[in-house]
Amino acid sequence: MSDNPSDDKWVARFISAKGIPVLITVLQEKNMKKRKNALDVSVQVEVLKALEILIQAPRGLKELSVADTLRELVLILDSDDVPLKASMLHLLSFYCLSAGEPEKGVELILEAFNAYRRSSKGTISPTRKKKKKKGFLSVLKNLFIREKEIRNGG
Repeated sequence: MSDNPSDDKWVARFISAKGIPVLITVLQEKNMKKRKNALDVSVQVEVLKALEILIQAPRGLKELSVADTLRELVLILDSDDVPLKASMLHLLSFYCLSAGEPEKGVELILEAFNAYRRSSKGTISPTRKKKKKKGFLSVLKNLFIREKEIRNGG
């Protein structure tokens, strides 16, 4: 995002109009659909692009750094849609690198992952818990791999 003040004004208006929760809700709703058509996939892609643009703006990054918002984004990873998971991991990696101090970004994302893991403990059968734990660890591993790739220019 540029240093153009009109960009900052746009982001401020978007945030005050509660645009971020709307984007996340749209992403969640599209994610829950069993069958997605081309429009659904296109909407998901555009929402992810919008979130990435917001991360680049200081005010957008601040709003996305709220614990509840990050938890909602992490919940989207609980999906069978592999391209969406990959895009979300990319977005979360981008967030980590954009958070001013990458360690702080990683810390906030890990807190969101832990909240997700704790919230799902009581609702999953024992066999599914093992799969979920492996899946959770796999997501974390992929997040760190992606972060290293981005840092190395990949």
